[in-house]
Formats: sequence, C-alpha cells, structure tokens
Amino acid sequence: MRLFTPISNRSVQARRGFTLVELLVVIGVIAVLVAMLLPTLNKARAAALRVSCSARIRDLSQMVILYANDNRGRYPDLHNSTGIYGDNPLAYPYWYSLAARDIMVQRYSHPRESFYCPANPDWNDDTFWSAAPIPPTPILSSVWGYVYYGGTPWFSINGQINGAVIWKDVATVQYPRFTMRLGDRPYYDVLWTDLTRSVAGMMNARGGSNHVIGVENPLGVIPRGNGGANIGYRDGHVEWKNQRALVYRWWFTSTAEVYRGYF
Repeated sequence: MRLFTPISNRSVQARRGFTLVELLVVIGVIAVLVAMLLPTLNKARAAALRVSCSARIRDLSQMVILYANDNRGRYPDLHNSTGIYGDNPLAYPYWYSLAARDIMVQRYSHPRESFYCPANPDWNDDTFWSAAPIPPTPILSSVWGYVYYGGTPWFSINGQINGAVIWKDVATVQYPRFTMRLGDRPYYDVLWTDLTRSVAGMMNARGGSNHVIGVENPLGVIPRGNGGANIGYRDGHVEWKNQRALVYRWWFTSTAEVYRGYF
C-alpha cells in the first residue's frame, strides 16, 4: 500500500507560477488601468486643492470683516506701510506691510499657512513671508498667495498707482473701486482673489498663479484650460471662476517684465 502518490512532472510545472508571457500580460493590464485612473485621480486632487483654497479665502474674508466690525466699519488697509488706512498703498496688490501682517496674525489668530494657497505651496517660504523692501517704499513687506482689494483707496494719477500699478479700466470705473467700509456699494464686489499673476506672459506656480498654468497668447489673453481662481466677495461668500472667465484688471510694468493680475 502506497502512503504517498507520486507527483507528475506536469503538476510540478503548474506550481512554478506565471510564465513570462502571462506576467507581461498582467503588467500590461495594470498599466492600462493606472493610465485610465490617473486623470481621475488628478482631477480629484485638483478639486480637493480648490476646496481647501476656497476655505482659506473664506477665512480671510471673515478676518477682515471682523476687523471692520471692530473698527467702526472700516476694512483694514493691509497694503499701507502702517497697517491702517492711508492713501499710499504698496506697489503690488499681493504685497502687504509687516505691521498689517502682524495685526492679522496676532489679533485674529491666523496661522501663516492660511495666507497661501495649497495649490501653490512654493510661495509659503521665509523669503516671501518677510520680503525685501519694495522700491521706492523703504519698508519690509510680506508677499502672500492671495490678493486683497478692500480697504485701500487705490488713488490713481493718469491711471497709475504709485507710478507702478495700472488699472485696465481706471477711466470708466466709479469710486470706490473696491469696498472700503461695511455697507459700501463699490464697482467691484471682490474682496479677495487667488493669486493669478502672469510674469512676462508666463503663468506658473512659482511665477504666481495658484490654479492657472499656461502662456498668454497674445499677451493679456489668459490661456484656455481647466484651471481658474477662487474669488471672495465682500459678503463673505466664495465662488470658483473658470480661467476662461478671468480677465486681467491690472498690470505692473518694469524695465524687464510685465506682471498682470486676473480676477
């Protein structure tokens, strides 16, 4: 009587695993599935960043509304060298005085991360948080990943502000251009926007766009695509605007580059 049954050569071969051809087929199927899933995963990641960014703009809007409630209805002038209302804003709408920065951080307990878009994390570094002075203003400033338009008069001479920022529609826009006090009826209801900056026609993360990447062609025409920007309004709500709907509103010219701002 046999206690063990001999194993045939065919059974031994069957237990050795996949053949090379079978392994390549499996790898090919996995590669196809990954290729099919990647666009969906990328869209989901972009949507998550968009939602997180929207929440930060909403928090910033609430921050300045709280400030206005604490200061007889006047919004903070975050671009002024003193951090309070004045008629001498810094050159760029996304540059802020250190005094204003510290008021917002300390008084309203806003962490540094809340001032930068999660889709453009390169801007959240020490160089931007405490930047060098902006000529001709000899003060240290803070560069944020969001643009604030409230509380600043944006006075203009021949369409320019401090000889730097030029507004596209300065000749036709009523005053105030943006809200300066609670209850204002400004031309634009915009309070905060994503940083959507073009540098010499290029829009990219380090160059300045949070959710828009591409090349202006021709200059001043935002590239077509699936990106866009979160826009925060003076009533506190935030809306997503597709990049096809964005229009440049201001620009700054220097000897070497042209910076455009969209909302």
